[in-house]
Amino acid sequence: MVASLMACQPAHEQSSKRLANGTTSQPVITQISKRLITDIVECTGRIDVPPNQRAALYTPIGAVVSDIQVLPGDLVQQGQKLFTLTHQNIVKVQEDYLIARSTYETEKVNLERKKVLYDNQSISQREYRTAQHRFNVARASYLSLREQLTLIGLSPAMVEAGNISSSLIFKAPISGFVAEIMAVSGSYIDVNTPILTLVNTDHKHVELQVYADQINRVRPGQEVRFHLAGNDTEYQAYVHLVGKEVQEDTRTITVHAHLHEENDPNLIVGSYLYAGILVNADSLYSLPVDAIVQLGDQQVVLLHENNNLVPYQVQTGKTFKGYVHILNYQELLKKNIVAKDAYYLYDSQNE
Repeated sequence: MVASLMACQPAHEQSSKRLANGTTSQPVITQISKRLITDIVECTGRIDVPPNQRAALYTPIGAVVSDIQVLPGDLVQQGQKLFTLTHQNIVKVQEDYLIARSTYETEKVNLERKKVLYDNQSISQREYRTAQHRFNVARASYLSLREQLTLIGLSPAMVEAGNISSSLIFKAPISGFVAEIMAVSGSYIDVNTPILTLVNTDHKHVELQVYADQINRVRPGQEVRFHLAGNDTEYQAYVHLVGKEVQEDTRTITVHAHLHEENDPNLIVGSYLYAGILVNADSLYSLPVDAIVQLGDQQVVLLHENNNLVPYQVQTGKTFKGYVHILNYQELLKKNIVAKDAYYLYDSQNE
């Protein structure tokens, strides 16, 4: 129930006073209005990109890295040359392939001839099976080396045509930024060793880690507000997917959120962030927190009426971003209310 608690001094009598916090007593006036009021699920996370927007380049064969043409942070286009691998191992696998291909073709002809002889009962079954075995071994070796050529980026057809190469040129599989280079020119790299990573930042998103006991409050579509570690700039996103598995080490569940401003250059992939997911959000009649005066177990606001400040009791709900929900707002609609320094004004007028 709204109730007038006491009479106040006229405002012109208060204006000559200086409050305890050093400000003048001239009141700042507002009116109650609807604002976004919500609960918040606090969490942490980082800026990330989808898995298909990352690429790690590994050496498929032991070789020497040479002619690295990019630096970390460089923007590259798909198909652009990045570096070269050179080594006799590259020549050796092509040589092995040609020998295996020749052996395969020889054993194929031999098997066909043996089959004719076996059908005519000119050779024994054992001799025919020996020819089959030799053909199968040659065929397996040939196909294996053919696949190896393809995996390391060489064309079997080019090799068969006599175009033997001593180097492999690596090109960017995706467009993006060079995230890291793990080798230097002239160094020997073993097979399956990472050399370079690329990241396409066109589709950045937010990966949040929400504690398992809070996840039942999170739904797709809810707004997310976050800021990077060491930066007060606030960014917005919205919940897109809620994970279904608890990470045992942290007891958190991953929540995937899409950005409202995907291409902001300040959002660097991998950056750590602090976030709040807005749950149970609603537009509610609210006042600034500074408009509320706490009197024991009661809360009041100061109404500015006929140049007087009149205390009225209010009932408050949840608070968000410096505003508090007023439950008994009906009696305060269109009233002029002190918005700032209400506590000091109240204290000053009762000295």
